[in-house]
Amino acid sequence: MLIWQNGCFFKETSAAGVAAAAVTGPGVFETMLCRQGRVAFLERHLRRLRRSCPVVGITAPPVGYLKRAVAEFIAKNKLRCARLRLSLSKTAGGACVTLSARPQPRQRRSYALMLETKKKLFASRQTRIKSLRRDFYEDLYARSRSRGFDEVVFPNAHNEVMEATRTNIFCVK
Repeated sequence: MLIWQNGCFFKETSAAGVAAAAVTGPGVFETMLCRQGRVAFLERHLRRLRRSCPVVGITAPPVGYLKRAVAEFIAKNKLRCARLRLSLSKTAGGACVTLSARPQPRQRRSYALMLETKKKLFASRQTRIKSLRRDFYEDLYARSRSRGFDEVVFPNAHNEVMEATRTNIFCVK
């Protein structure tokens, strides 16, 4: 699998690819489902990503640039069914755009979910964005796994179910 960063491709196993995948610091991300070579709800993902950028001090690249990057990434990797991760991180020169992917695992019929009721994301503007700040998520995930759960769902500062540590939540009517 290749990683795309600011217009360049790197082998995932190369030193440059490993460095490209290790996006840290202030940033935001979207995890998107690619099926039959297309991203589901791409416009919505990009709107949310761009809306989140000012919260962490990033100037978002133009939508057209991001769409072309996603299309080029999918084509070069010949992706049919995968989870794409589009990350924007803050650098001295502006935004660093990184795309990576993992095969979409076969869906299990059920998961054991833990509902976290005590720990919440701190009350700030970041409670409504997908931040690269992972320490909170990792702590919750480790706790849920130690108690025999597959995943943990947690609320934001307003007691609204926000998200899970590793999965996306979809409400289907």
